[in-house]
Amino acid sequence: AGYNQAVVDALREVADHVNAVRSLEQQAQSQHQAVATANAAFDLAGQRYRAGIGNYLDVLSAQSQLLGAQQALTALHSQQLLAATRLTRALGGGFEPPADGAAAPAASSSSVSTHS
Repeated sequence: AGYNQAVVDALREVADHVNAVRSLEQQAQSQHQAVATANAAFDLAGQRYRAGIGNYLDVLSAQSQLLGAQQALTALHSQQLLAATRLTRALGGGFEPPADGAAAPAASSSSVSTHS
């Protein structure tokens, strides 16, 4: 009975981690859209300011929204890496950081953009 329960527990753990990975992927997709929307709003606020029909407070507000969306996306990427590591471990694999100590590959330039 102990062996069977251990197998059931292991399968449940794997299923939980798979669900977490999927959920975080959906959240990241939504957050990518939020970043794109905030980026467009920031661009528009900048254009309005340069055209003289908007004020700089609008630009700063839009920039703050963009930075918040980017920060949330970065947090989700961190959670995704952790969830993937936990899933790998639950499947019996190990996790070893890169030998050079480098972080995970950077996000693509389209997912996180910065304006000056």
